[in-house]
Amino acid sequence: MPWGEPRNPYNLFAFKYTRTVKNDNTISFDNHPLQLTPGRDRCSFAKAKVALHHHLDGGLTVYFKDVQIARFAHKLGVPLKIGKFTPAHDYSHKDVQSEREAQIDMNKQKPIINYSPGKDHPWKQDYGYRLNGKLIHQKNLVEPG
Repeated sequence: MPWGEPRNPYNLFAFKYTRTVKNDNTISFDNHPLQLTPGRDRCSFAKAKVALHHHLDGGLTVYFKDVQIARFAHKLGVPLKIGKFTPAHDYSHKDVQSEREAQIDMNKQKPIINYSPGKDHPWKQDYGYRLNGKLIHQKNLVEPG
């Protein structure tokens, strides 16, 4: 019996699931968080419904509106099971968070302990008013009356 229209048997013979993308742009399959990268047309897939295809070779492919947005490889040497997935790499967002935390730590100012301003600091100046760089005390400003 002929196929009819052209079809890809790799996608045809796959287990299909539907997932909703979390706010941190991840989905989970078999308790493994999988990070989705921004697409050409979308910077985030948060709260989007995506189709997840679990292929017979163990790999996972994620589709959004019939467009492939991600592919995750199965770890070699691990037996294939329906509904089970062992990623070849850590596809979670832990690396992204650790890089972000490192940038935040670098941007934090270190606390200054026992800071004392120098002798020429404005806090150490005499109390009074300055006019053209010359210190004028209050008694000079008030005219006797």
